[in-house]
Amino acid sequence: MDRESAISKNILLALVAAVAIILVVIVAVFIFFPPQPDVVPQFTATIERSGNTVYIYHDGGDPLQSSRTLIRINGQTIPPNYISFLHSQDWPWTQGKTVRVLYDGPGTPDLVEVVYSGSKGEIVVFSDRAPSGTPPTIAVTTVETVPVTATPAPSEVIPVVTASPPGPVSPAPPQAGFIGEPRTGQVPLIVRFMDMSGGSPTAWLWNFGDGETSTEQNPVHEYARSGTYTVALTVRNQFGPGQKVEKDYIKAGILPKAQFAVVPSEGEAPLTVQFNDLSTGVPTAFSWDFGDGSGSVEQNPVHTYVKEGDYTVSLTVSNQFGSDTRIQSGAVRVSPAKKVDVLLSGSRRGTLSTGFIQFTVTGRPAWIKIGGARYDFSPQDIVQVFIDKSESGTIDVNANGLTGLKFDAARLFVNGNPVRSGIVNDINVPSYSGLSSTLVIEIAPGDQTMTLFVDEGRILSAPDQKILISNLCENSDGQMSLRIIPGALEYRGGARGFSVVPVS
Repeated sequence: MDRESAISKNILLALVAAVAIILVVIVAVFIFFPPQPDVVPQFTATIERSGNTVYIYHDGGDPLQSSRTLIRINGQTIPPNYISFLHSQDWPWTQGKTVRVLYDGPGTPDLVEVVYSGSKGEIVVFSDRAPSGTPPTIAVTTVETVPVTATPAPSEVIPVVTASPPGPVSPAPPQAGFIGEPRTGQVPLIVRFMDMSGGSPTAWLWNFGDGETSTEQNPVHEYARSGTYTVALTVRNQFGPGQKVEKDYIKAGILPKAQFAVVPSEGEAPLTVQFNDLSTGVPTAFSWDFGDGSGSVEQNPVHTYVKEGDYTVSLTVSNQFGSDTRIQSGAVRVSPAKKVDVLLSGSRRGTLSTGFIQFTVTGRPAWIKIGGARYDFSPQDIVQVFIDKSESGTIDVNANGLTGLKFDAARLFVNGNPVRSGIVNDINVPSYSGLSSTLVIEIAPGDQTMTLFVDEGRILSAPDQKILISNLCENSDGQMSLRIIPGALEYRGGARGFSVVPVS
């Protein structure tokens, strides 16, 4: 009996000792390892709204866990299945992530609250008003996490230090853009269009401006009729549409076809020819080559050939769709002009027309004084001196060359280019070729004081006739001398034309 009592007593003592030890351990744990307090997370955000959808961008602060985070809009707690992350991301909600919240309550989303639910109850860690309008396009941002060496609190409230994120971004409709090549050409014009839109569109609608459309992303379209066309592209994704319109973007038309006529096509030198454009296809630019080293950009030019020969003429016409050239061999035939020797003196009723003198320089030195300065010629220069005022002046051509030229108003052209203008008072061209002119002497009827010989035959003035001595040039002795002042004209030289014309 005593033995059994002793055993029971020992068991009781052991149980008391075990309980005492447990209590001591518990007290020690509470003393040396006190429980961590429930820390409220820090959180900042930016809000955007599109209709009844709210986007909350985690601007900075601590991560939020799904088990302790509530979102309220207009005081209504949003169910978890109405909350999702963009770009297939998930909890925890860390800096740089965007949450999309669908609101199906009354009215439009206004007051947005993010609530932390902890041991101290529900605490609002963020509150702001949702703006109106469509959010901008989301930009993907990589956030670098830096380890924290401080003593960690519970996992859902561990602070995270991250790189500075960009400004608030949100989804938006795509931005339409495109290019087309070629944009100009002859019908039928085939244009390849390429979509250059941003924002990841998922649908396309093209309007080519000619009544045709396409839903392809990169269509090829044929313009069958000439015209100017405005092209529009509408693109769409889940956030809405975007459109780009290019006015007068495509120009389709018809190539011009060159054609021309020449009147007259043949005659004696110097021969003045009228060129008439007969091209089709609405050309807008013209380029003539007369075959004698000169040309024109006029549509219907007039040109004078001063040398005999057969000339090939070409015309190139162009518009915005292309060009075409017509070449006509032997289009103009110039035969040698009949030349007569003329000796005129004592004329009081003779006048000199305006016109030009032309020659080709064949040696040096060669120069002219015009407009108050000297201009030096080079060999092979084609020179034209247009006499604009012919009431008084002189021309001297003799065995020493072209040695005299004086007129009060003249224009100098070299190789078809205008060089200088003004008073011409001297010239010296010892070596030249192809001297010709368009100058004409006209003697009025009844000039009784004049003496006129043509090829050694005397010509008398009559009261009902005028005398025309045209295209002055050198005579058979290589001379050409002209003196004119008001009321007096003398000439010794040659002429390509001579006629007596009756007057009424």
